[in-house]
Amino acid sequence: MEDTEGSGRRRASIARQPCRTRKIRCDSTRPECSNCQRREEQCEYDPAPKRRGPDKRLGTRQRSSKPRGRSGGSEDDGPRMKLELLNPLLLPAAPQRHSPLRISTNELVLLRPYDFEQDAHPKFPPPPQTVHAAQQGWWDSFLKSYPLPQIAADLNFLFSEMASLSFVNARLLLDTLWNPTKYLTRQPAFILASMALAVLIRSSEAERGTSGRDCAAFLRDSAQNALDRAWREGVWLDVSLVEAALILVVYESSAHPDYHPSRLLQAFRVLDHALSTLGLMSSDAGQPNVCRYLSGTTPLADAPAPASPCRCIPPGSPHALPWDLSWSAYEIRDEECRRVCWSGLSLVASFRTECWAFSRLEECDKLKMCDPASYLLMFPNELYERRRLDAHGADLKNSVPALYGRGMLLTNFTANVVARGGESEEERESMVEVLQEAWQETQAIQDALDAHECNLHTATAQLVGENVVNTQMMITKGLRSLQGLPATDPLFNRQQPKEWKYYPTDIIKRVTMSISYFSDPRAQQLIHRPFSGTWFRSQLAICLFLWENDRTLDDVLQVAKALVIPLDVMNALWPCQFVQTEYGQLRSRLEANCKSAGQDPPPAKSDMLPLQPGVLA
Repeated sequence: MEDTEGSGRRRASIARQPCRTRKIRCDSTRPECSNCQRREEQCEYDPAPKRRGPDKRLGTRQRSSKPRGRSGGSEDDGPRMKLELLNPLLLPAAPQRHSPLRISTNELVLLRPYDFEQDAHPKFPPPPQTVHAAQQGWWDSFLKSYPLPQIAADLNFLFSEMASLSFVNARLLLDTLWNPTKYLTRQPAFILASMALAVLIRSSEAERGTSGRDCAAFLRDSAQNALDRAWREGVWLDVSLVEAALILVVYESSAHPDYHPSRLLQAFRVLDHALSTLGLMSSDAGQPNVCRYLSGTTPLADAPAPASPCRCIPPGSPHALPWDLSWSAYEIRDEECRRVCWSGLSLVASFRTECWAFSRLEECDKLKMCDPASYLLMFPNELYERRRLDAHGADLKNSVPALYGRGMLLTNFTANVVARGGESEEERESMVEVLQEAWQETQAIQDALDAHECNLHTATAQLVGENVVNTQMMITKGLRSLQGLPATDPLFNRQQPKEWKYYPTDIIKRVTMSISYFSDPRAQQLIHRPFSGTWFRSQLAICLFLWENDRTLDDVLQVAKALVIPLDVMNALWPCQFVQTEYGQLRSRLEANCKSAGQDPPPAKSDMLPLQPGVLA
């Protein structure tokens, strides 16, 4: 708003048409605004301001009766694959408990608008002309069921609020969606998979309930069909297909009515195929100081002794992996290629730890993404740290995010060795040496983690420490199976369970406390995390494994009994037959172990949860 000359009255600023199209702030300078001057574009503006808000006098504004949408085409112009079936499943918008739809802070005025033409990336090619009409038709059809503001709001929530989905840059995604032509560069599989997960995480019994989970399942099946079609036709392949496959892995790892480990394993196979086909795991093959691993050898980072004090991100910076605001669209897409690989590796490592805890066959050793030799990548956050510190040496391998990446590689390598087994005596001896070397690497990772006194990346640091202990237990179990080691091995000394229980205990306390604040955002750890239940069940299985191998570990049983409180609540929030059956078996084992140890049984199922459907909707 601007003051009119000689009066205190204010008139509306008239934003230039290019600024309005890009959804960026316009200073309305005449004859050319600063944005158009910088981009050397023709500056055009409307003769009158676009008014917002209520009419000054009711009924005086003329409004168009035409429906809003991207395209003015008729219904007959849609593609072969239409989504009218979504209409009966259309849900009301979720409560605005998340960040705004569009990022409109003053900070963004200083950011350079993305130049999509100049920053074209070979891993993100535009749709070929042969599929352009079908792509336009798909979007026209989809927008009849899901208006663009709803899509943008759901995706902004998904990729801005969920730290586990930080492989997508939310700002670049939203700029693409709101661009009048570039939104067509987003694959249907990516949009459908993202919407499926966004709907699912808001469909607990406390929010949208069964109808929401039905809608999420329909979107998930539509995403899988679109993904299969894209790979089958092979005409337009880009990284957003890999991102779609990864999002479907997150979906399948969540508690939903059709959850089953076999479905999750199949989702990993699809993701592995996508990563391998596009060559993403070797994206930094030409970069200096990128770790290289030989097949069948322990993945060692060859990092120097950790620096003291560490040179982590200064206080006040975000704990999640940051996106450098100065990066171009090309550089952001480079980083997305890296992050989708590390995110996939993290998920498969968690799945394999779960299978180990449940003594379940997992068959992931055949996946290329589980072989450290496949990776020629900078570690998570390494590029950001290189530029911030103007450093290119191996010392960056000891940052907390890099330690997390090193740990994930080591977990998968260890699981591969244990799964492979050994037929001859020579093979078994070789495997013992390899596992002992892997144990030494876990110690090196823990030493580097202990050197961090910055208290930053706390969530990631906790994951690193937990993963180190889990990998050590996996190594020990492998050594026991190879050599029949006695209970005096490192897993069963008193310090090992004590170190392990530190990690779940802190999380259990925070999550249990959030149950008391069920009706406000502090409970989102439960309400919007259908994929968290897997972690809690795995911790319970590990507790039982530890105690059943050393029945003097009474503290471990106390941790197990504390776990049943959040698990009972999660099972009530996210009903799933397979999960509830598996949890019931664990709970029965826990009750029997408590009785055997002369301890009180675990608490009865929690009645602290308000189970009325839609209580938070």
